[in-house]
This record gives sequence, C-alpha cells and structure tokens, in this order.
Amino acid sequence: MKKFWKGLVLLAVAASVSACSGKTGETKEGEAASVGSEQENQEQAGENGQETQNGGADGESESQEPENTYTNLNEFQATALDGSTFTQEDFADKDLTLINFWALSCRPCIAEMPDLAELEKALPDNVQLITVCLDGGGSEELVEYVLEESGFEGITLVWGDGDLVTLSSELRYTPTTVFVDAEGNMAGDIVVGGKENLSEFYSQRINDILTGMGKAEISIGTEEE
Repeated sequence: MKKFWKGLVLLAVAASVSACSGKTGETKEGEAASVGSEQENQEQAGENGQETQNGGADGESESQEPENTYTNLNEFQATALDGSTFTQEDFADKDLTLINFWALSCRPCIAEMPDLAELEKALPDNVQLITVCLDGGGSEELVEYVLEESGFEGITLVWGDGDLVTLSSELRYTPTTVFVDAEGNMAGDIVVGGKENLSEFYSQRINDILTGMGKAEISIGTEEE
C-alpha cells in the first residue's frame, strides 16, 4: 500500500522570501497526511503558476545549510508524474543525483523552477536532477501545469514510501535540494532556498562533491556569462 506524503505543512509566503518553512504533520503508519484543503491547494498553485511566468528565483536564501544528518535513500518506491515507478535502483547508473524538494504552496520553489529546468537539461549523463513535489499527490494536473510553464522535462515524484517519506518528513524548508550517490547515500550538505546564478552555484557544488568521491569534474553549459 502506498504511503501518501503530502507531508510537510507548508504555508504560502511573500515573493520576497527565498524559502518556505513548515512543520511535518504527525501521521500514523499506513495513514495519509495532507496539506490544507484541496481547494486551498488549487488556489495557491494557480497563483504560483502565474508567478512562474513573471521571473526567476527570489534571491539567495538566508537559511543555514545544516550539516548532513538526514536519512539515506536506500530503500523506497515512488510514483512519478507520468505514472512510472522510481526506486533507489534508479540512482545506480549515476555518479550523483540531485533531488529538489518543492511544493505547490511555495512561491520561491516555483520561481526557481525555470532555472532548474535549464540545469536539468544541461547535466551530463553521469549526473541527474529530479524533483519531489511534496503536496503534488492528488494535484497532478497542477504539478504538470507548473512544470510545463517552467520547461522542466525531468522526473518529478508525487507519491512514495520508505526512506523517501522519512527524508521528506525531516526537511524543514522548501525548496531544499539534496545530493545522493549511486547507492542512495547522502553526499555533501543540503541546499536550502533559492540561489542567484543557480547553474553556477550548482556546478560548483556538484564538482566539489564529485571531487570528494574521486570522480571527474563536469562542465555545465547553462552557466550565465
């Protein structure tokens, strides 16, 4: 039985804030957790979709990036927006996977999505970027709308279980990006909030992690001149 993680209780924030904060609702094993009412989610996501068209990320986050003490993604099963299944096995042929956790109710998340879309397309074969929409289960059409407007063509997960649910419940802010190796183990510190010059920032972060693994550095063609 799938566990549905509309897990973090996320509130809409003003566009000048670069990260959304919230607490995880307590959910008994096997039960579903939801965020607000379906109508509230639709209204908020509609507003955020409009903002997606207006510009990029809201600026670099003031949030601290805590030392990585989060759950590894060694065992889980998730459903992507297109209905396909994604598990820890899908990390195996990549040196590094970036996972961006976002929400329909988080304006900074949606503001940075076009830049994430460019980054995802520019990454080499040994590095991938996927996203997890924390309040996307049951609102798949809205998630699809936001991603289409942003040009994001990569994998987005909307349902899941196991370690993915545990990790989602540990995160305090969105957007948050984590890095995992080929075995699903955390690699490097998480990134909290939107970033200016996003491709340049992530290029440096990715190469720092790859170098620490003894892997070759990469070059990303989307870096702003």
